[in-house]
Amino acid sequence: MTTSLINDLKKLTKEEKIEFVQLLWSDIAQESTNETISIEHEKLLDETLKRIDSGEVSFKMWNEVREKYFTEN
Repeated sequence: MTTSLINDLKKLTKEEKIEFVQLLWSDIAQESTNETISIEHEKLLDETLKRIDSGEVSFKMWNEVREKYFTEN
């Protein structure tokens, strides 16, 4: 960011600064929704979903996990 741009931003009124920040956040949020996952991550997710669908993996209820790993015996 250039010094002149920063100086221009400092000249804005409070309301204009707030509007600018809102526009900036909206732009960042829009960019985030356009991001895609890598091919490697997509493959891992697909493999995991297949294992779930086939019954190869099982799940535990949180209270079972908590009792096993987070309580003193």
